[in-house]
Amino acid sequence: LVWTVLYVILALIGKFLWFNMQEQRVKRILKFFVIQLIFNWIWTPIFFSIHLTGISSLIIVIIVIITAYIVIKSWRYYPVIAYAMIPYFFWLAFAAYLNMVIWYE
Repeated sequence: LVWTVLYVILALIGKFLWFNMQEQRVKRILKFFVIQLIFNWIWTPIFFSIHLTGISSLIIVIIVIITAYIVIKSWRYYPVIAYAMIPYFFWLAFAAYLNMVIWYE
């Protein structure tokens, strides 16, 4: 359920970024947004199907860092994006913690 809500939020953010990409600030945020989405899609099969928990830990940490960057860069000019990304950031941080616990066990 959580991922469903978060993906709906991400879709709305993506739509906003896509339709406003003529602005230079939005273009940079969109680039990092797409990169973190790609890493997010890569993480799922690596963690759940292939069970490479060490590699998936690295990937999810990268996603957390990129998401933090998006929040920071959008805070001043696009606070709605920043606020919408905060629950995703905290969920990713929790998922990263769980991923690392599983990796260390």
